[in-house]
Amino acid sequence: MILKINLIEYNLGETTTKLMQKHGETITPPVLSKEGYKLVGFKDDLGNTINLQHAITSNMVLTPVWEIETYTAEFPTSYGKYVVNL
Repeated sequence: MILKINLIEYNLGETTTKLMQKHGETITPPVLSKEGYKLVGFKDDLGNTINLQHAITSNMVLTPVWEIETYTAEFPTSYGKYVVNL
């Protein structure tokens, strides 16, 4: 049996990538990127976190979960260093 998996991407507006997967196999999603964010996982259409390492047994809609990237900058001063989290 072939299952349908719709991967919803919200990078530049809503786009949908359609994946076809055999019943009982794991999903290998396409490489996703979003400037300023890192991909931390996927949720289904009910908001449940989906582990792509588990076998897929039904049709589903997946939405990537993004986390904003943070950076730390250090500036040396005469009193030590000044640290800013960005």
